[in-house]
Amino acid sequence: MNQKILWGLRILLLILLVAWMYVIFSMSAQDGKKSSGTSEKVCREIAHVTVKDFEKMTEPAKQQVVGKMQRPVRKMGHMTEYAVLAVIFSALFLTFSKLRKKGLWALCSFVGGALYASSDELHQRFIAGRAGQITDVFIDMGGFCIGLLIVTLVFGIIFLIRKKKQNHLPV
Repeated sequence: MNQKILWGLRILLLILLVAWMYVIFSMSAQDGKKSSGTSEKVCREIAHVTVKDFEKMTEPAKQQVVGKMQRPVRKMGHMTEYAVLAVIFSALFLTFSKLRKKGLWALCSFVGGALYASSDELHQRFIAGRAGQITDVFIDMGGFCIGLLIVTLVFGIIFLIRKKKQNHLPV
């Protein structure tokens, strides 16, 4: 690949990485009340789609359904944020041939994700109504590992397709 194009791609991915980190930081900067309100809205939308006759329920019954959904939905949100972060980190590190050839792109991505997840939880300790917890770092990193797995599978499939095409080319 042309070096100018490669460096342009790296800069674009770095901008995307910083932008996504800002999104995560912004979500973590919400105080406990605002964060809970956001989660409640998301859970209500999910309940409208997934819970039979949700709109016909009494408000206390709706609150009970939404209350049961909040924790899993919040944790899935964290995992999704970090899965996306893993894809962006991976894409950036895969542009460096030495990291790609030695398989170090995944390790570099993982370390970057772990450092960011840890700093994010530390950041939350200073936000009213929020609590940074080590268990949340593990949840974030679970999502990150899912993102790494997706990237690994996609690149594995691409590698197999390329290998198969090379084997069928006339000599």
